[in-house]
Amino acid sequence: MSKDISSGKKSSDFAEAVKGLLGLNGFISAIAHFNPRSKNCVIGSYDSSFDAKSNKKISEYTDTIDRCNREIERLEARLETLDSQIESAKQRKGEKTEKIKQYAEGEELQEQKEKNSRSKSEMPKQLVLMFIRQSARISILQ
Repeated sequence: MSKDISSGKKSSDFAEAVKGLLGLNGFISAIAHFNPRSKNCVIGSYDSSFDAKSNKKISEYTDTIDRCNREIERLEARLETLDSQIESAKQRKGEKTEKIKQYAEGEELQEQKEKNSRSKSEMPKQLVLMFIRQSARISILQ
């Protein structure tokens, strides 16, 4: 066999046997499968599937994604602004609530004053009516 190998008759068979024993057949097949220069390999088939139309679609999709990302950024900035305005409004609401509580006692006093002034304005009328009733009773008794 060594004479056949040295003469070149069986060298390819011997090389294939060594590749099989070392487990290189799968590795060599994988290299051939992913060879970018071959049209029958994975990378070559992907390259050939991308043409001018697919590039347009990719460009359109990229533009759409960019536009959506810009819109998201704009809306997030708007949300931050609104959140700060909400916090400011809550703070002002708290301040105004405190002021209202301070003036609540004054409101009660104002209502009492108005009630008393109504009573005062009705008092002369009531006195006149009482006087007339008393006068009528006295005249009936006599």
